[in-house]
Amino acid sequence: MKKFEELKFQFENGLNLETSTYYLMDDIEDYTIQNFLTFVEMLAIKKPDIKEVNLFLNSAGGSVPAMVCFLDIAEYLKKEKNILINSYAFGTAHSAAAIILAMSTGTRYASKNSMIMFHEISFFTAGSTTKLKRETEAIEKLQGRIIKQLSEKTGQTFDFWKDAFRDETWLFSEEAIELNVIDKII
Repeated sequence: MKKFEELKFQFENGLNLETSTYYLMDDIEDYTIQNFLTFVEMLAIKKPDIKEVNLFLNSAGGSVPAMVCFLDIAEYLKKEKNILINSYAFGTAHSAAAIILAMSTGTRYASKNSMIMFHEISFFTAGSTTKLKRETEAIEKLQGRIIKQLSEKTGQTFDFWKDAFRDETWLFSEEAIELNVIDKII
């Protein structure tokens, strides 16, 4: 019965401990990042010598703070635990999912029919004029940081990514590999 409960938990949470794969087939939100962290901790217990985790993506994007948290976790795992995250795009990797795909610390894959989309950070807020200005400035700073990191990872210029974000850029796998957004087409 214990094995059944474990398999049920894995199925319900998009995990496969045998293949070290996490399935992110939804919006990127705080709960998906929490599930990913739980998954990595479970893997570390079951496979103490783990060096790679596989992340399967089919996501239209999601929360910017959750995406930033994921990027920070990926860097932490690489630097402190020597664990790389291989990312695989199937179907869609839009917005926050595109950034996670491109910034993954291991090998970055996309299926031949994947659509990858980058755009400016969008957010919803309400409040006074002063509050709105401060939040806009903070979001612009964050977007600049993300663009800088994408530039460093892909070898494309900061201005290239700034324009790509502003213009909402859609890429097929062949275009993504040319821009060094992914490493391989599967």
